[in-house]
Amino acid sequence: MNVKIKEVKTKADIKAFINLPRKIYRNDPLWVLPIWNDENKLYTEKHIKTYRVYEKELG
Repeated sequence: MNVKIKEVKTKADIKAFINLPRKIYRNDPLWVLPIWNDENKLYTEKHIKTYRVYEKELG
């Protein structure tokens, strides 16, 4: 499997990031899909601004 690390910048990126576990665990019968609305709330602009205080970029 190829892994690509990409900075999440747009709403489309956020949606793709939230849906990533669905792609990874799609064949696992024990995996339970999280509630999308709860996942989406974690990555809203309000919460992102809070975390920017602690933001560090890995280089």
